[in-house]
Amino acid sequence: DANIPAAIPERLKDIDGVQTIDNALRNLRHSIRIIGDGDLAEKLSSTGYLMGTIKSLQATLRNLIWQTKAISAGNFSNRVEFLGEFSSAFNGMVKKLESTISEVNEAKSLFELFFETIPDATLIIAYEDFKIFNCNHAFENRFIGI
Repeated sequence: DANIPAAIPERLKDIDGVQTIDNALRNLRHSIRIIGDGDLAEKLSSTGYLMGTIKSLQATLRNLIWQTKAISAGNFSNRVEFLGEFSSAFNGMVKKLESTISEVNEAKSLFELFFETIPDATLIIAYEDFKIFNCNHAFENRFIGI
């Protein structure tokens, strides 16, 4: 783009259709540049096959952002099926993330069950300021009931 002059050269201005082609190319370059910069909010206004393809890419990327936000909120039901090889990688990542979160939740549940059922009075505190995070039933029965 730095090598493209700001205006059509004088010797080409009188050729029928050059202005239309110049405008279309500049609009395509602008649209590709804003999508490449990550600006998916701008409304693309031109028409034509290439601009339709660029608008489709913009819509696809918007949809991907929406699905990513849903996944980050804990909704793993969305799948990407429209971006070829990227879809497989994205869906694999979502499946692994869902599996890992499930494993962490299961480990947390097992720890909580263990913590609450051990017969020893147990208190979880912060080492530096002795803030109490939790205590089990054995601790409550032995020390709080006093």
